[in-house]
Amino acid sequence: MGVRTTDNGTKGRTKFGLEVEQSAKEILAHVKGEAKLPTRRIVLPNEVDVKRIRTRARMSQAEFARAFCINPRTLQEWEQGRRKPDATTRAYLAVIAKNREAVKRWRGECGSWVCHAGRERRRASGRYTGIP
Repeated sequence: MGVRTTDNGTKGRTKFGLEVEQSAKEILAHVKGEAKLPTRRIVLPNEVDVKRIRTRARMSQAEFARAFCINPRTLQEWEQGRRKPDATTRAYLAVIAKNREAVKRWRGECGSWVCHAGRERRRASGRYTGIP
């Protein structure tokens, strides 16, 4: 199966795909020392008060879980202190705490890609529960 070429020479790639490709080229140039990209140092807290983030959003557990593609059971366990979010999830929760509307808009733009990807990983590992 070949790649079709369009009038603008993008070979049938989506706008998102072209942006990812451009970003990858910029990162490669940065790693090779050919370009200097702006960097930020982000310090993540060791602890995140998930319940506080959710209650400030004035959302129920089910609403919060659905809006931000978090397994409801996992959310309950975080709030009850039985489990702790990993570093990546703490970063995601920090962004939600700072600007949840931007996260909701981003999720709307990319559709349910994040949930879909997680669901596919769970399905492949045999841990799919039917919960997005």
